[in-house]
Amino acid sequence: MSVLDLLSRPISRRYRLIDASLNPHPQLDGLYESLQAALEDAAAWCRQVSADRAPASIGVEVRTSSGSWRTVRYPEAHS
Repeated sequence: MSVLDLLSRPISRRYRLIDASLNPHPQLDGLYESLQAALEDAAAWCRQVSADRAPASIGVEVRTSSGSWRTVRYPEAHS
């Protein structure tokens, strides 16, 4: 496959949830196909554990085409 073929292929974005320290979230450590799916999973988890703890700070990162991670939503408290 040529470089031109590789560059013309659509980029598959992957998202992950991060904690208040900007590290991958310890409980929500999966990869998500969309920003919406990541946020829905975070909201569902927060509802499930809200009775047991203080509001969680959760953010979202997206994987760039070079393989690094870029923050698209900084952690904020969710209850």
